[in-house]
Amino acid sequence: MSPKHYWLAVFSIISIVFCGFLLLIRPGQAQIELDRYDQVSCIIDETAELPTFTFLTASSLDVDKIINSLCHHPAIQASYSKVKVLWPPRESLSAEPLLNGEYQVVWSREQNFAGVLPNYKNYFKTLIKVDGYKVYWYSHQPNLELTQAFLQDKKIGVLDSKVSHSHYILPLSSLKQANINLATEQIVHYPDGLSLYAAFRHGEVDMISSGAWLESSLQRPVHKLLIDDNAVAFSLFISLDTPKLAQCAMLEAMKPVYSVFERDLIHLNLPDDVKELCY
Repeated sequence: MSPKHYWLAVFSIISIVFCGFLLLIRPGQAQIELDRYDQVSCIIDETAELPTFTFLTASSLDVDKIINSLCHHPAIQASYSKVKVLWPPRESLSAEPLLNGEYQVVWSREQNFAGVLPNYKNYFKTLIKVDGYKVYWYSHQPNLELTQAFLQDKKIGVLDSKVSHSHYILPLSSLKQANINLATEQIVHYPDGLSLYAAFRHGEVDMISSGAWLESSLQRPVHKLLIDDNAVAFSLFISLDTPKLAQCAMLEAMKPVYSVFERDLIHLNLPDDVKELCY
């Protein structure tokens, strides 16, 4: 193929893809934009004098599906002019934005949330609590055991977040309880879950901790060892002034996240008032 024909072919492919993208954007639909590396948003109606629905989540897990659901839900469109989902470092959560009403929904664990805002029940309620979550050590190496001898030449991956229960607190507590001491270079820190899992898949680290769902996402067999059989995965805390139907919209938007945890046989605990309203 000559250079001229090559570039004509490339241009044609790009044109087809671009036209297809334009067809997906219909007039009147909320358009979703990636504002920065840790935030995505959509404008529902920029002329409406309505507040922004802001969801502070713990990671980028399924944020595309979550915001797409929220932006196109009638209950959200009726009460908000914009939707924003953001996932900054977990340690960045502070009392000031919570008191100022900057977030409608926060993904956290109760002990962490109460540590930031002890009287949080004056401003938020628990929308859902996901518990009964099993956390395991995973390794590509056979004969997995939590001993100094097994780990002497291994690297483990953890999150670079000291408030992460599944990927920092539980694994390091497990090592301490087993009286295992690792050299500093044997513990590798990663900024988010996606990079942690990628490092494990590519063999950059020998062991990580995670829920049972991880097995189905891997291309080769792994060996596992139970750390905790009843961990709390997370809770969603929703602002008390959130319209009731918007609370149901949030539950609907979280369905892709629940499906990730299905293999863990989690318990989805809903307060009675939420059950009565949304189900």
